[in-house]
This record gives sequence, structure tokens and C-alpha cells, in this order.
Amino acid sequence: MTDSAPLDVPEIVKRLRRFGVVVEPGLSANELSAAERRYDVTFNPEHRWFLSQISPRGRGWWDWRSDTPALRQAISRPVDDILRSVNDGVFWSPEWGVRPATTAERNEVARSESAGWARLVPLVGHRYVPEHIGGEHSPVFSIVDDDMILYGRSLGEFLDHQYGGIALPAVTRDEDAASPLYAPWSTWVFSP
Repeated sequence: MTDSAPLDVPEIVKRLRRFGVVVEPGLSANELSAAERRYDVTFNPEHRWFLSQISPRGRGWWDWRSDTPALRQAISRPVDDILRSVNDGVFWSPEWGVRPATTAERNEVARSESAGWARLVPLVGHRYVPEHIGGEHSPVFSIVDDDMILYGRSLGEFLDHQYGGIALPAVTRDEDAASPLYAPWSTWVFSP
């Protein structure tokens, strides 16, 4: 798989099945729209296309056909984790100005600043893709508590790494933090 070629669905299915993932037929246009309404999310074009081709289930893959509290919690997790990191004193973006003294003021600033960010939509487990992307491909972020890393510059790169054993290319703060593709989440990914 390469970023310039469409994803090789039969190869993806083969890889996922090797990892014990059940692969069901993709979601119909009506099912995709129903999931977006149910969860108040928007699938970006690459994620939408992927889910229209196959619907991986189990082993951390989310079931977009059902209404589950766990998926709702996963959708709110990135912003919840930012607020927790802000409250714990782990994260504060220099772009937000001087760090307020009180927790309530810090929360207010963090909520206000992050409100305009493209929401992250769960892909599998603690891997997320942004709702809106600036290019053809969708970056994949991994979020565990206050640790957020770029886990692929595209869905194909993520799948190659996670299910194909192919090493991720190096991610550099200087080059990648400035990329509009990752903004504004790069503020957190590439924070010192």
C-alpha cells in the first residue's frame, strides 16, 4: 500500500483476519449517515470510504452500526484527556497565553481553545482520525491518557504499520508540527 494508491481492500482484509479481526461488509450510505447522526460526528472522506468498504469488528474496532456507551465515551475522550492534562499541569499550549492560576480558569481557556478543533473520531481502540482533513489522507493519532502521538500520516500508513509490520517513517517535530494536516492536534502531539 502506498499513500498515492487507493487502499488495497483485499490485502487489508487478509491482514486484519490474521490478527483475529472479524471483517463484515462495509456500511451503506444510509448506515454511515445514521452513525454520524447517532454519534454527532462526521467521518472524513478517507475514513468514510474505508468504512463503506469493510466494517472491522472486535479486537478494538468500533461497531458503528450499534449505539454503545463505550463508543460515546471514546468520542469525548480526546477533549476530556486534554482537560485532565491541563488540570494536572502536564499540558498548556503557549498559543493560549499565560496559564491562569485557577483550575476553573484553565478549564475555561482549554475548552474554549479546543472547541474549534476538528473533533477526533475513534478508528480502533485508542487510535483516532480527525473529522476534517486538509488533504487526501487522514492522519491517525494514538491517545493514551495525556500521551498523544502521530501513529500514521494516513490510514494506509497506519494499517501498514499496525497490521503489516512495516515501520513508521520518522516523525519530526520541526517538519510535522508545522503541517496543517495535523493542526491543531499537533499542538499536543509535538508539545515539549
